[in-house]
Amino acid sequence: MPKVTGCGEIEEIERGKVYRIRHHLGRDPETGRYLRSPKRTVHGTKSDARRALEEYRRELEEGFANPENLTVPELGWRCESESAPVPLTYRVPFPHDVRERGNGGGYGTRVAEVHGGVQAGGG
Repeated sequence: MPKVTGCGEIEEIERGKVYRIRHHLGRDPETGRYLRSPKRTVHGTKSDARRALEEYRRELEEGFANPENLTVPELGWRCESESAPVPLTYRVPFPHDVRERGNGGGYGTRVAEVHGGVQAGGG
């Protein structure tokens, strides 16, 4: 686990609205270079950025618990096998005020298929 040194860094990106935060992690014993945590963007006030910086510090100090020493692909396969399958195509009813094609311009309902979150016309 990295040792967080100092109190962190808040960089203002957009005045009063967007901030970037990161922490200093000391020196790398092999290269002697300073280590820093990846930057994170915070949308909100400066006090929101301070809170996020403190939460980020706790997250860095606690680290990621991986007692089984799983790799990223193994962790992904485990999550996939434990979750319920998600259908890629499903049918969504449209409201009655949508005009149907091919019925003389009258009103009615039609059903559209949704593929991967993108709605496609159907009938």
